[in-house]
Amino acid sequence: MTAASRAFSIDPLAFAHYSSAMKITVNGESRTVDVSCTAAQLVELMGITSGRVAMEVNREIVPRSTYTQHQFQADDVVEIVHAVGGG
Repeated sequence: MTAASRAFSIDPLAFAHYSSAMKITVNGESRTVDVSCTAAQLVELMGITSGRVAMEVNREIVPRSTYTQHQFQADDVVEIVHAVGGG
């Protein structure tokens, strides 16, 4: 391997460390989100703008009061329940 080819050789694992996206599972479906995504941002991305929302991450309830601070980790398993009113 020449010096020039070494300069352009990228270790895929090292590159993944610097990626700005990660995968999480939301209600059984894989989603790609930004590495800084919070619970509040995810709820907004999903279009849940009103009503009651309950969230569980890796089988632990996330209190609504902490949604803006709760950041997801790669491979988190998220369950979201949205109560819809009706009659």
